[in-house]
Amino acid sequence: MDKRHLMFSGTLAYTVLLAMTAAQANDSTGYIGTGGVEYLKNKNISMHSEDLYISKDKIRVNYEFKNLSNKDITETVLFPMPAVPSSTDSDFADINATYDNFEVWINGKPIIPNQHVRTFMRPIVVKDGDRTYADTSIDTTEIFKSCGLNEADMMGPWTYQVDTEYVNQQLLDCNNKALDRFIYDRESLYIPWDSQVIYSWEQKFKANATTKIKHSYTPLVGGSVHLGQEGFPNFCVDASTQRGFHKNGSRLIMP
Repeated sequence: MDKRHLMFSGTLAYTVLLAMTAAQANDSTGYIGTGGVEYLKNKNISMHSEDLYISKDKIRVNYEFKNLSNKDITETVLFPMPAVPSSTDSDFADINATYDNFEVWINGKPIIPNQHVRTFMRPIVVKDGDRTYADTSIDTTEIFKSCGLNEADMMGPWTYQVDTEYVNQQLLDCNNKALDRFIYDRESLYIPWDSQVIYSWEQKFKANATTKIKHSYTPLVGGSVHLGQEGFPNFCVDASTQRGFHKNGSRLIMP
């Protein structure tokens, strides 16, 4: 199998109104194989700077990468978006806006990136004698494809153009035994799975030179959050923050 090498410049910024804003970055190389995205360290390309802007209207990141070698290096830049659950509630984010507004500029010039779609599911495990879903999900893209589902189907949680119940029914009707470890109850159409969009593009990093990469998109803003007092220490919810939630009409269980 021909493996395409990738540079990962991933800042995953996922904003949830009245909850939290998170961003994380990494600089490495890897490839997309049939098992998902894999990463390896690239010692010849260094991220010299990262300028991150986050608001509820726009995520914008400016990078400067330096090729430390004396030769041009061509890689594929990889940017994975946050995974979106298929069971998205109606009060959740405007996911279409995030998908429709992803833009990339290289040294000030706009480009159109390639798009990949992957799915993830959590296997069924036994904890304390009870069957439940594992904490960690597994890439199930190839299983979905074996059941006749294409990338447009797997994009359902992002575009709302595919009824996720249709996808679930396809999975239930599929004869791929690999699905058995992920389906809790075959009598129900409820099958939780996540959809992730990954953007990529070929990039030449010139020898001993700096390459500027900028990307922007509309964050996932919306949804709701409910915290009991047991969750306050984990999210640093002090008394002032609790009063702010109440002022904005949110309901929290107070200690």
